[in-house]
Amino acid sequence: MAIDHGYLSLAEFKEAIDDTMSVGDNNALYERAIETASRQIDDFRGDQFWKSSNPTARWFRPDHPRMLWTGDIATTDSLAVKIDTLGDGTFATTWATSDWQAEPLVRRNGRPYTRLIATGSKCFPMGCWRASVEITATWGWPNVPIQVKQACQILAIDHFRSRELTGGVASFGDAGPIRVSAFNPIARALLQELEL
Repeated sequence: MAIDHGYLSLAEFKEAIDDTMSVGDNNALYERAIETASRQIDDFRGDQFWKSSNPTARWFRPDHPRMLWTGDIATTDSLAVKIDTLGDGTFATTWATSDWQAEPLVRRNGRPYTRLIATGSKCFPMGCWRASVEITATWGWPNVPIQVKQACQILAIDHFRSRELTGGVASFGDAGPIRVSAFNPIARALLQELEL
């Protein structure tokens, strides 16, 4: 199994669990744990921290004439804005790069752009049930944040070790069974640090 858009490499995972001598016996289990943890992070945050390899189109229905929330855009290189002015599902009008501005203007710690502002006399078309704006962009974050890599490591180790659990019980202590949390609280705290 190959890791698809994982937030941790196989080598990083093996180093974290101190399995630098393995010749591959557990690699499939490790890769599955990394992939599971990576998708769990995406689902938890509703974000895509990996950067898409090519620009792709997404469609939007604006709720403000001057501002459009887009989701995470890694770069404005190759970003294109097309408008459906007639409400017929045809995005026939292409805006120049001077017709929009990507924000936030100051992106701390490598954060992505998350909205476009219509500039000059331009406005995003509203009032139609159809999507009226097509954005073609490289989606995701410019680089995977260190908090995401660390959370992925924690969750991947939890997933790998979960095969040893019985009924969610990790071990037994003086007060009875020690249960495993559904989502590691340390990983949760790391991901919540990324709130904009």
